[in-house]
Amino acid sequence: MVHEMLDQGYHQILVQPEERHKTAFRTHHGHYECFTWPEHLTHLENVLRVLQQHVLFVKLSKCSLRVLEIEYLGHIVFGQGVSMDSSKVQAICEWPPPTNVTQLRGFLGLIGYYRCFIKAYAKIAAPLTLLFKKDGYLWTEETETAFLRLK
Repeated sequence: MVHEMLDQGYHQILVQPEERHKTAFRTHHGHYECFTWPEHLTHLENVLRVLQQHVLFVKLSKCSLRVLEIEYLGHIVFGQGVSMDSSKVQAICEWPPPTNVTQLRGFLGLIGYYRCFIKAYAKIAAPLTLLFKKDGYLWTEETETAFLRLK
């Protein structure tokens, strides 16, 4: 029971501002970084000791140490910033033209997640989003152009 609580709720625990230097990641809440590797190991040992004292466990498959980049919510986070996951880029590039609203919704859902990487995303996607209107799904040269630009 306790194990499940940690497994399901760890991402909901905010780190106190004065303790953020003990972590080493960037999230939508900000960038948190440990200053030295030995200091990080000391903090890691302390965290693991507290978890052990309270009979809490971490999932080893979710742990990464001394990596130069890490996948986080479909992005690759590394020292110089954030980029798209190459497997997602490949899926987008290989996406066939949608032939119905369901397929279009799937494409726009995937590509929309990465809209921050696409300048003028809303303007480019506008002809595609118009296909969701009641009057039918009609693939035109304009929608093809928008689809290819987004890819």
